[in-house]
Amino acid sequence: MKITVILFALLLALTPTMKAHADPCSSVICMFGMVAGGSGASECASSTAEFFAIAVYTPYFNPSATALARRAFLSGCSNGVETQINSIITIFGSIP
Repeated sequence: MKITVILFALLLALTPTMKAHADPCSSVICMFGMVAGGSGASECASSTAEFFAIAVYTPYFNPSATALARRAFLSGCSNGVETQINSIITIFGSIP
């Protein structure tokens, strides 16, 4: 019993904390607004921050891997917005 409790506590300590992620569809909407020349409304701050927080380092910043990871995140929006996602990744996909 005591070992089970210790193992459970250890498992909880080693499990990464999950944070709430922005909705990929709201990120697509906000980022596409920026592609279209908008500055990004204050309502978009968390969605754009979530997008730009996706960055791959191997060990230095890897632009192509970052673009792929960001595309994968945005592809979670299943509303048939592939053209918009392509535009977003072309402009913002590989910038740090």
